[in-house]
Amino acid sequence: MKVCFIGHKKIEKTEELRFFLKEIVVSLIRKGATTFLFGSKSAFDDLSWEVVSEFKKKYPYIKRIYVRSTYPQIEKFYEEYLLTFYEETYYPTKIKNAGKYSYIERNYEMIDESTYCVFYYNEKYVPPLKGQTKNKMLLPSRRKSGTKIAYEYAIKKEKEIINLYKKLKFFNNTFRKECIEGLTVNAEVCEEEVERSIGIVTALCPQLGYSKAAEIAKRALKEKRNVREILAEENYFDEQSLKELLNPQKNDLKPILFIGAETNRKNE
Repeated sequence: MKVCFIGHKKIEKTEELRFFLKEIVVSLIRKGATTFLFGSKSAFDDLSWEVVSEFKKKYPYIKRIYVRSTYPQIEKFYEEYLLTFYEETYYPTKIKNAGKYSYIERNYEMIDESTYCVFYYNEKYVPPLKGQTKNKMLLPSRRKSGTKIAYEYAIKKEKEIINLYKKLKFFNNTFRKECIEGLTVNAEVCEEEVERSIGIVTALCPQLGYSKAAEIAKRALKEKRNVREILAEENYFDEQSLKELLNPQKNDLKPILFIGAETNRKNE
């Protein structure tokens, strides 16, 4: 299955955008996507290539293909250079006489070849006229952006379309305001949850060894008690030592104790 990426020349590369793009790419790979088509000269192309390239380390079979809109024939050294970033590059023969519209025909080619089309498309975006800058504003342009033309073509071709701009807009305007902003941490509840968690027994492995720590964790689960109570009851540590050992702010509790698995691991 093939996927193409098309978006505006200039975008804001936020962490939220990168996150959503990663989620989409990995989802498509799991659905069977093996080939990803890219154009060039847009910030969205660059970001999409970066994300797909990250996943290529985990899924080495996926292919990145650069579909050129210029240079029907390229020198060997340039091709070798491009192939350090892509697994393949080609120039569609049908765009040979497209002239200044070659990038539009190139986008059509990518859409035709793809099952899914991932866009970053803002329907309100109007491309600036040539010579227009922040300090020199001209009359609004009436020409369509290349992304808009491609988006409408993908709809016409009944492709599966994913518009990242809309997803990001929903997140920023609705989800963030309704579900994230204003949330506060209940420190008391968090401390209670930490106390009830058997995960804190991980901090005891260096002192008690894996087997003994696992034994305590199993007992805590069986008796529905917290680890601190059992340790205090068995007098493994004095009160001050126990307080320091089970302080999650002072200990790295990243390891996970798989207490349900049989193991022959000896005490360390």
